[in-house]
Amino acid sequence: MPLPKKYSISLIFPAYNDAGTIAELVEDGVRVLSDCAEKFEIIIVDDGSPDETEKVGRRMAEKYPQVRLIRHPVHRGYGAALKTGLEHTRDFELVCFTDGDYPIALSFIPRLLEFLADHDGVITRRINKPYGAFRGFISWLYNFSLRRLFGIAFADLNSPLKIYKKSVLRETPWHSQSPFAVAEIVIRSRERGAKLSEIPVASLPPKNQRSFSVRPRIILATILDGWKFIWRSGLY
Repeated sequence: MPLPKKYSISLIFPAYNDAGTIAELVEDGVRVLSDCAEKFEIIIVDDGSPDETEKVGRRMAEKYPQVRLIRHPVHRGYGAALKTGLEHTRDFELVCFTDGDYPIALSFIPRLLEFLADHDGVITRRINKPYGAFRGFISWLYNFSLRRLFGIAFADLNSPLKIYKKSVLRETPWHSQSPFAVAEIVIRSRERGAKLSEIPVASLPPKNQRSFSVRPRIILATILDGWKFIWRSGLY
């Protein structure tokens, strides 16, 4: 198979209390993108973390000229952090993003790039989810609900590694500040004719034992953003 075209890539890490994983994430991001991108940048968005995420992020930004740190003074949510990262990207062709707790190996990025000749974006589907029964049930229920409500065939919308042509994200405004932003981007971009693909990947073992995605306030914020989206869209 011929090697994929070398694109210019902005890689965004929304981060909250990820001081223990950001350094490894950046190191791997620099290594992978140095091999597969014509030029690249890495943007860490510290979403008001009370731990040392900002300190570690600044150290990585000092180490690598391609790395920048942006900090929210207060915690605003995953969708807000992702939007901040996008607003600070350079005029590169692609935008890739993943979570700051490093859930999926960045070595999958070259495989995602192979699909972009025929697609506008690529999302991932985790073939293993190395966490407990409660979080697994929440993930299943969330994806099942999205498929039923919005007619989406993708199996794992909250899988945290995705890549889009930047032109798609520019034409796909989203309002959600919670993790529902990821689903909103997929739904809105498909409505505008974007062609997306989903590919299977393996999850990494959890590096951060404290999962914020299943905390009650995060679940509630995601549900509320979902209902706001339904109301704005007039779908039901």
